[in-house]
Amino acid sequence: MKILYLYDIDNWAIHNVGKLWFENVKQHEIVFKNFFEVQDEKKIYINFDLIWFGYIDLYLFSKEKPKNSIVSIHDPKEIFDQVPNWKKTLPNKDKIDILRTVFKCVTISRELFTILTKYGIDVEHIPTASRLPYRDTLKVFTEKSDITSVFQVYRRKNPDLMYSLQQKVVNELNIKFDLKVGRDILTRTKYIKYLDSHEIYICTSYQEGGPIPVMDAMNRGMVILSTPVGQVLELVEDGVNGFFCYSFDDFYNKIQMLSEDLILLDSMRQNAIATIKSKRSLSIIDQKVDIVINKFYR
Repeated sequence: MKILYLYDIDNWAIHNVGKLWFENVKQHEIVFKNFFEVQDEKKIYINFDLIWFGYIDLYLFSKEKPKNSIVSIHDPKEIFDQVPNWKKTLPNKDKIDILRTVFKCVTISRELFTILTKYGIDVEHIPTASRLPYRDTLKVFTEKSDITSVFQVYRRKNPDLMYSLQQKVVNELNIKFDLKVGRDILTRTKYIKYLDSHEIYICTSYQEGGPIPVMDAMNRGMVILSTPVGQVLELVEDGVNGFFCYSFDDFYNKIQMLSEDLILLDSMRQNAIATIKSKRSLSIIDQKVDIVINKFYR
């Protein structure tokens, strides 16, 4: 079987998810194309058994709507408004109707799988994972409680909460709190070095599909403090490898507690590595991709 995978930005999120999913597929031929570089090519779809759109807007932008289309849904924002109480709102009706007509839909979180199934969409679940190596637990030494987060400034990331938290933590607790904001791509080596210089990772989003940086952080032995979103719901065990936080005070109090108990922080860092190994190993992803593609093949 020959599959065309369409993404938007070279070496960015949707492209990298495709590489994660398909780099070890041997039985079928996977061809990667930047959608915006090939959308005007005539008959681009004709030589492929499946056309896999990296996210729903690429399918909507496409001049042709192939009957053999697979559409990935990565994030609630693709079908819901970016509002904090989005779970209590209705999804975009037009997009839901469209997803009911495509050959197949794929999503990355159990949260979205449940929602899409509820609306009668034929959906498969393939999670995402970090492609960073696991940190050797013997090299995890906890002598401080430095904090970081990696994100772009979207409403759903709740940046105001992040910035206000950073300011108070730095001023009142005197803890280093770095933010990597924007699309500047670090080399793999520099990114690993950056993560390894911190012990705690913060996610303040109210909508997520992943996020993958949380998984990167867990691979490198960081404790996760996060809102209950996306795949974080599947990975964080409250009080074991991180904490779910529901307010500014929750975040602040958990940071203060961990900074004052480095033995607990060290133990939770070890647990983070163990959890991500068991729940998001690349072999688990490969098996899931193989199962889903074979369903399409039949």
